Amino acid sequence: MARRTKAEAQETRHAIMQAAMRQFSQQGWAATSLAAVASEAGVTRGAIYWHFKNKAELLMALWQELCEPISQMLSASLDVDEPDPLGHLERFLLLLLENVTTSDSHREFFRLFFNQTEPSDEMLAFHQQIQAVVRNYQVQLRGALRNAMAHHQLPDDLDVDQAAVFIHCALDGLILNALHPCSMLTLALHMKTYVQFILSALRHGLRDASAGALC
Repeated sequence: MARRTKAEAQETRHAIMQAAMRQFSQQGWAATSLAAVASEAGVTRGAIYWHFKNKAELLMALWQELCEPISQMLSASLDVDEPDPLGHLERFLLLLLENVTTSDSHREFFRLFFNQTEPSDEMLAFHQQIQAVVRNYQVQLRGALRNAMAHHQLPDDLDVDQAAVFIHCALDGLILNALHPCSMLTLALHMKTYVQFILSALRHGLRDASAGALC
């Protein structure tokens, strides 16, 4: 048998990931087997195990494929030489919400992620990996906010830690709300307004209460 090229291997990997997304969405995490994914993708189970050792690793790959391109916008706001870090943060927020309203793959993934309640060792392993990703995301958010403060785009007394938590919770809430078809249309129409609400809170609220406290 001829050896597969790198491009062919990547095509197989992509086909497996797309098939997994369809199966997870239709059947749920617990009810989906790797055999079903293989059948959906038109490959053998051996082909799946060549690329992914289990469902958790497959789900993590889907997360990275969907979210890493967006996170590059957030990373750009960390550059100390970037004159407009707050602008990059704003574009990151808008791009994330835009993808949720325009991409079926993003919506299906977030629906699966937020609604996942079936306990399993594999799902626990996935959530442990995601927790590490979220911790890094929080670090990046705080870094972006501090960079915006250094460029005088945000007040010097902004409570960076609470602001990062606020942004994260606001995004989670908007995404969860958008998973309902009627609410998705509302988000599509008003996402710029919602992002401006977030930025306004950063500029005019969320002050560090301890900044002026006496020791």
